[in-house]
Amino acid sequence: MKKIFALLLVLFTIFLSQSPMVIEAQPNETQLDQELHATDRIYLPLINKTDRPPRERTILRNYYIEDPVLLFNLGCKTGQYAAGDSRAQSYFLYLQFYRALRDANAIYGASDYRSVFWSLSDISNHIIQIANGFVSCNQNDTLYISTGVTSYGLQSETFAFDHGFQWAQMINETSNILYYQGMLGRVFAIGGANIEPNFNTKAITNQWLDGYEGFPIPHLIYIAASADGCPNNWPPLEEGSYYPSNCSNGWTQKDLADLFVIRHLTRVFPEIYRTDGYNASQWYRIALFSYYHSRAKIPFFVTLTQSAACEQRGGCPGADNQPEVGYGQLYQLLESDIERMANYLNWASDIKWYSGTP
Repeated sequence: MKKIFALLLVLFTIFLSQSPMVIEAQPNETQLDQELHATDRIYLPLINKTDRPPRERTILRNYYIEDPVLLFNLGCKTGQYAAGDSRAQSYFLYLQFYRALRDANAIYGASDYRSVFWSLSDISNHIIQIANGFVSCNQNDTLYISTGVTSYGLQSETFAFDHGFQWAQMINETSNILYYQGMLGRVFAIGGANIEPNFNTKAITNQWLDGYEGFPIPHLIYIAASADGCPNNWPPLEEGSYYPSNCSNGWTQKDLADLFVIRHLTRVFPEIYRTDGYNASQWYRIALFSYYHSRAKIPFFVTLTQSAACEQRGGCPGADNQPEVGYGQLYQLLESDIERMANYLNWASDIKWYSGTP
């Protein structure tokens, strides 16, 4: 009997040495734990080496919501795209509504880009439609749907806090629906926001995030962020003690870095729009300042470009980076300084206007 057991142990050891490790969500994990599987746990590099080969990136599509129709079809198309990849993996879909609002009946919600109001309940239903389409057309992959609003037009710190709290509650209720419909584990609802210094003050913007993080059940939030007015050459590459440079509208490099190194639920989603690499350099310098200031590394998982939206509407010469180019610009900067950077880039994404056609 002991010999049989020893033989089985040897065979099992050989099996482990030849099989790739797959990290799967465990039944006793919290919702936040499972959300983290698509980011912090799966895609963290196991070693810090500057000569490691480039990571195989996946190009994803995101949407400015102009008219939220035919969303089941959008989910199905997303699932079919994912199924066409031989690797079973996680996919990321960002939906951006326009302005955070509260109607005359004190119902919270957001407008689409036609300025049509949608309640939080409506927006939750939109997410569920996409989820149903995805699982109907894809049997293996996981989809993370990040749904957000812009920080533009938030009128006061009080309203911003209340809306952020309500948004987190909507994400949580959507997650509950996904659970009861048997989709949780295949589709996750996570928060989103589009934060740009020119959109609003840092005080009002942070109040919205405080409200979101104040909801008692935590959920990740991906922030599509610009670095308006920030330099692409400060701080210097030589390590030292430096003041943060000013950016636009009273923001500084430190203010932008703090969105992602002090808050534990936020993930940066940097806008790398410019074709000359300027935006990538801005974010590299912001991350460099963060490292100098507190040894905190901003984790980068996904880049955002807008070539498809530019092709649809025009008006953005020099800011119509292709997704693989924007990804490559930031990736190369992070890889060139891997000891001080946190390069977990796995997704290159591009955004377009959505009115029913994926």
